[in-house]
Amino acid sequence: MASWIIPIVLVLAVLAFFGWKFYQGWAGGAEVVASVEPLPMHQYQTVLELPSSLPALKFKCPVTVEYIVKGDIRIGEDVRRVLEWELHRTAQAVTAQHALTVSEYLHLPLNDKFNAWRWARDGAIGFKAEFGPALVEPEDLALARELERAEFTLDMETRLHDKRMSNADRLGRLLSEPRTAALWWFAQHPERVEELPRITEMMFALDAQLNHRGAVLSPGIVAVGDFAPTSGADLDSFLTGTGEDNRTLLLNTLAAAYDRLGSPEMAERARDLAEPAGPNDEAANSIR
Repeated sequence: MASWIIPIVLVLAVLAFFGWKFYQGWAGGAEVVASVEPLPMHQYQTVLELPSSLPALKFKCPVTVEYIVKGDIRIGEDVRRVLEWELHRTAQAVTAQHALTVSEYLHLPLNDKFNAWRWARDGAIGFKAEFGPALVEPEDLALARELERAEFTLDMETRLHDKRMSNADRLGRLLSEPRTAALWWFAQHPERVEELPRITEMMFALDAQLNHRGAVLSPGIVAVGDFAPTSGADLDSFLTGTGEDNRTLLLNTLAAAYDRLGSPEMAERARDLAEPAGPNDEAANSIR
């Protein structure tokens, strides 16, 4: 029995010796990882003055800034001044897109812009910011609301005016031909078919009056034809009171235009009027 125990003890001793050596070699070959100290985090609070969509109407906004200095900066450089410039440059681009009337929400797009780390000075300074609610002067807010209301009113009036003018233009094109105008009236009043002849007659009369077509021969009878010939009386009336130099220039321009339009009689009339009046003409005019 004792003869078996001694060999077993020797085997266990040998295994323990080699196991210890193996453990020492493995532990000695492991790489030593150096511990990295985290960069110190700095924090401070400030207030930025930022513009709204109307640059003259500004507001103040408190902000808490966290930053780290990762690399070398210039000697004597104030890190906070660098950060405030970076904050203001980016923040004003955000707030300039929003009206002061939504001041209670202005901090939300700012926080969305600055909630991730940003870097300045080629990565030497890292920072992020948390903005508080905007601080707006009551009179500025009242002015912004009044301006927004006035702009809305003006925009609506412009749209309504454009709509009315568009409708008037469409109606004018529709009524420019008397027959079409009469049929349009009949389409609006199909139950009044007995009045259609009178309405048609009235449309022709209006067309003759407004567009100088033909002549009204007698009540209820309209001669509709081409444009009535122009005698030049309207041109004389239009030029009354115009200065001599401007009158001559305008008449010569009209003469050239009439030549291009194929109205030689009107061109000749304009040239006659453009000629300066002589002594005999002034005497004749005084006799008239």
